[in-house]
Amino acid sequence: MSYVHPRYTHPDPSVTVHELPRHPHDHPVWEVSVDGEVVGWVRRHTIGRCSTHFFNAEAIHPGNGKKYNLENSTDLAGRVEKIVAFHRDPMSSEQHLGLPPWPSR
Repeated sequence: MSYVHPRYTHPDPSVTVHELPRHPHDHPVWEVSVDGEVVGWVRRHTIGRCSTHFFNAEAIHPGNGKKYNLENSTDLAGRVEKIVAFHRDPMSSEQHLGLPPWPSR
């Protein structure tokens, strides 16, 4: 079964998404930029033997410059939106706060 890599164009022209060069056997990685500044990456991967492709969002905190894993999803566009939202307002995701995982809070 072949897989067609999704191409994604963000509706906001200040946001750009492009696939980074890679070895043919590596999973694709998309770089997300806002106003020309790299703000995160989306990596496609599979979990175990599952045939479903997941997309992992990793974003750069605009205040401290650290990278944070923001979740997996089967939706590339949703992960791009998550990165852009985190860049604009880091409180849109709580990963950088160091809180214990839900439901133990």
